[in-house]
Amino acid sequence: MAESRQQIDKLMSKVETRRHAAKILKVLEIQTDRGVTQGTPVEVPQSPTARLFLDSVNKTLSDIKSDPMLVDFLPVFAKKSRELRNDVNILDYQHHTNSIDIPIALETGEIQYIRVTTLDLAQPPVGVKDERDPYIGFGGAGSITEQNPGLWWAFALEGKKVQVVSFPEQNQERMVKGRRFIDKFKNTRKLQLESFKKTLQHLGHERMNLIGHSLGAAEIIELAADPEFAGKINDVISLAPVGFEKQNVLSLAKRFWKQGRITKEDPEGKIVMIEQGNVDAAVSSKVGLIAFAGLGRAAAELTITDSVLEGALKNMTGELQVWTGQNDSVSRPSAIHPVIKEFVKKHPRYMNRVASYTINGGYHDFFITNGLGLVSAIDKESENRIKGIPYLDKRIDSETLVRSASEWILSKMKAQSA
Repeated sequence: MAESRQQIDKLMSKVETRRHAAKILKVLEIQTDRGVTQGTPVEVPQSPTARLFLDSVNKTLSDIKSDPMLVDFLPVFAKKSRELRNDVNILDYQHHTNSIDIPIALETGEIQYIRVTTLDLAQPPVGVKDERDPYIGFGGAGSITEQNPGLWWAFALEGKKVQVVSFPEQNQERMVKGRRFIDKFKNTRKLQLESFKKTLQHLGHERMNLIGHSLGAAEIIELAADPEFAGKINDVISLAPVGFEKQNVLSLAKRFWKQGRITKEDPEGKIVMIEQGNVDAAVSSKVGLIAFAGLGRAAAELTITDSVLEGALKNMTGELQVWTGQNDSVSRPSAIHPVIKEFVKKHPRYMNRVASYTINGGYHDFFITNGLGLVSAIDKESENRIKGIPYLDKRIDSETLVRSASEWILSKMKAQSA
């Protein structure tokens, strides 16, 4: 058993070596000839994110084949890689075909369309009731659904049903007319919350979990605090949430831009977010440019107060998890964790239902570009909390998290060999 784990560690170190080399060169050898896929998803090759996932697996297969000491791993790894390839291809297809645009009637009289994309690898047979509580995902306001598959696929690969909800502004940008120029400067947070609330009501789930990133991470806490959803929301997983402090919009915009540069300078991150968005969606750069005209005003507000946190936890049946990145200057850990600690101190009855984490080395988009590692960490920390291990502002080293698909397979093989 120990020898098997050592050989797995050897394979994982080869993945790390390639990653560090790519960071030094600031380039990763992933190419795609995929064009914009809206309307023609069946006729195009794999998306950049799918190719990144599968390329890492192919490279590890080559490592195994070229090393006589590792050849015993070939049958098992090859089988798991075939299963992953099939799952990734299904998710890639679902990501571009399995969407509906839900018409939402707002109090203003307007009709707002919200796109919901469903990802599911474990659908029950026809006639069998699905007992799973779905995970409803809300990305950041400055990106679109096509730009964030790495995060949502990671949850789906673990057998979870995921439904990704687009921001209304993003869907408007898809339309031929787009948004009026003046609308791009409006703070639409209240309209977003109204749209999201009515979207969840339309979906009609008896129970659900909420996942969000950035502005979406703040708004899912507000949604959980809405009496309409009392008893219907299990866990809330808030990733790099804004809303814990009031910020200057211009300063926030500058820091958001700097965080984007970190993503661009990470070869894998660039593929998962930048290339994925630019290739798979015609409007990604358009959405990005307007992000801090009106949406930035929403992100700069102080919205997550003591009463909102208490309201959410009163309504929820599970846990509130808040995850931050050490180097995130948009959703600053120094502003978030003191609020959570003070809340738990004031409301000790919620102590066992609130968990907060900081990823050392993490940045604002870290959770989008490291979805596989995040999901693995969430599962591991759930087990740790049961064991009573401290979980308020717990620090986790980013280097300990799996990132590539090959590391994800190898980590599961290692756990099974223990």
